[in-house]
Amino acid sequence: MSQNGTVAALRIAAISFVSAIAFAVPQAAMALSCDDIMSLVEHGVPEGVVVNTVKTSGTLFTADEVRCLADRGAPAAVVSTAKGMSSQEDPGAAAPVPVEKVEPQGSELDVEDEFESRAKAGAARELSDGEEQAGREPPKLKEAVAQYQAKKPLAASLMLFELLESEKYPEYEPKINYYLGRSLEMLEMFHTAQHHYMQVVRRPESQYFAYALPKMVKISRITGNDIELKRVVAKIPPDAYPPRAKSDLFYLLGVKAYGKDDLSRASKYFGQVAQNSPYYLKAEYYRGVIYNQQGKLKSAVRSFRDVFRQEMEVANDPRAIAEVSELKQLALLNIARIYYGIERYDESANYYNLVDHDSPHWPEALFELGWANFMQNNLNNTLGQLLTVRSGFFSESEWIPEAHVLRSL
Repeated sequence: MSQNGTVAALRIAAISFVSAIAFAVPQAAMALSCDDIMSLVEHGVPEGVVVNTVKTSGTLFTADEVRCLADRGAPAAVVSTAKGMSSQEDPGAAAPVPVEKVEPQGSELDVEDEFESRAKAGAARELSDGEEQAGREPPKLKEAVAQYQAKKPLAASLMLFELLESEKYPEYEPKINYYLGRSLEMLEMFHTAQHHYMQVVRRPESQYFAYALPKMVKISRITGNDIELKRVVAKIPPDAYPPRAKSDLFYLLGVKAYGKDDLSRASKYFGQVAQNSPYYLKAEYYRGVIYNQQGKLKSAVRSFRDVFRQEMEVANDPRAIAEVSELKQLALLNIARIYYGIERYDESANYYNLVDHDSPHWPEALFELGWANFMQNNLNNTLGQLLTVRSGFFSESEWIPEAHVLRSL
């Protein structure tokens, strides 16, 4: 492909990204990141189109994202629009421009009974990833799939988008959306890919349902955004969960049940998260919190110990590494506090001492350790810990005024 042709294709792919959002159902609008917006700008999408895309996305931008847009040279109108939709602002102040509501093909997600029956039917027809639908299909669709399989996602995404835009093949839309999602994922346009996977999940009788759902799970891990999954997970019966996504979906069900204060159901869901799942430590930590709330202290300590002792293989991802470290330190604090609460101060002190000195929770652990030693009449240790807490080593944000109370005792 010539340089001009490549630029033109990139421009069309970027516009397909805009169109995918512009014609999406408002309730399923995807959050935009600074990278997504700058991708549109850098591909030459007109400023007015970018502004309208930002407005209709419904995204609440953080101050860092607004700053990112400004630093990377986004047009002033785009930066101003994002700033007006800042999460620090009143959401009502940045109402999205009304767009025509397009009803999705097939059942709506709020028709739960029908959705469940169709989800079971779709899961029962799970096929190998590359298997084609039976019957005749548009030659252009076959060609697009061939382009994707040849690792030419840009060409494939353009052809697939044109097929969707033509609205001539509604019976093939699940397949078109699925491979469009795969192509966009290969191009690292994750939010847009997730939008197309959602269109497949909206039609659970499709043979591609069992593949689109794990892809949504995978993207939620990459982006840290599981909003779309939370919207759909409760509508799908657990026996229809694809094997590759079971643990992730059970975790989300547990979070949803915990948010509704349904502790028993939440604990049941968290207990079904596999140990090799990236969500296992989070699920087990939740179980520890639930057991503690229920007064089941032995079970709570067992869960928190499991979080601390479990070795997890974490990819070279700073966010994942930080999350695991945070969970382990919080688990230690919780065990120490449980033992303190039942007056087993020596064991409480042992767990406070295990909190890493590099942890942001160390000042708090040190102060509470002082109380545990005080209750054992280890006054020299208590004084030493208080002097450390009050030293200049800690910043003002880590200052603990209650230390004066313990010192006075």
